[in-house]
Amino acid sequence: MGGLSFKSGLDDPLLMNATPTYTSEAVPSLKATMAMRLAADRYLAVSYDLKQRKPEIAAAWSGETYTEKATLLVSVDPQAQTLSAYAAVSTPGPDWRVDVYDDDADVVEEPKDDGGRHTLYVQHSARPRDLLYRTRLGARLDLGRVANLVSDYVGYNVEDSIPMLFWNIPGMQQLFRVLVPDEDENQVRHHIKGWEVDVAHEFTRGKPAVSLIKTMQRASVSASYNFAESEASLDYSRRGIRVSAKMANVRGVGWKKPSLNFYLEPLSLL
Repeated sequence: MGGLSFKSGLDDPLLMNATPTYTSEAVPSLKATMAMRLAADRYLAVSYDLKQRKPEIAAAWSGETYTEKATLLVSVDPQAQTLSAYAAVSTPGPDWRVDVYDDDADVVEEPKDDGGRHTLYVQHSARPRDLLYRTRLGARLDLGRVANLVSDYVGYNVEDSIPMLFWNIPGMQQLFRVLVPDEDENQVRHHIKGWEVDVAHEFTRGKPAVSLIKTMQRASVSASYNFAESEASLDYSRRGIRVSAKMANVRGVGWKKPSLNFYLEPLSLL
């Protein structure tokens, strides 16, 4: 199968000059890709950027169980002489719910999978003279599962230890019930769906990047802040279209006006 993608450059050239790490995103791209499935869990792709005149080869492997999924992607950029690897593991993580015995049916009911997943990932790039060129560690956490895990622990292990003075403060009982509501029939306290937080750290930059992501049925929106680059961004993605607005705090200049970036995969719209 084949694909075609287009990416615009940033519309503010001053932003590119002020932040050298923008280079890859600031340069326009028109990339053609051919991919083939070698096996049930193995893929190979070859791409060529018509605008940048840059080839790339990538191989991917993906394996999954009932609840976990692992992914490995290796790509080679001959022009930049860079070998990059991306590995990720998705898992539901610890569950706050327990098996329940149904007296009427005389069976033990296990908690149903809510679809929420945490993802741990690592990205590494190496060059011939710099094997530790770039390394990035990150975690994307499902906020619904985190909120339920924490509130369940507080409800069963902390609530009884709270002194009476706390409950006598006006509004504290109502606030506590908002943060730690009662369980429903599925042992769920917070019904938070599609919200995730991504925290990543790149060792060469020393400061993290944080993103808040909302995933809907056909689209996603994310707000990010990169502490190393003092850069804020807002992204909207929907079926092969991604629009990004970035704004950087340039030293000695202050906050620049937002710079737009546009990404399109035409074949995905068909």
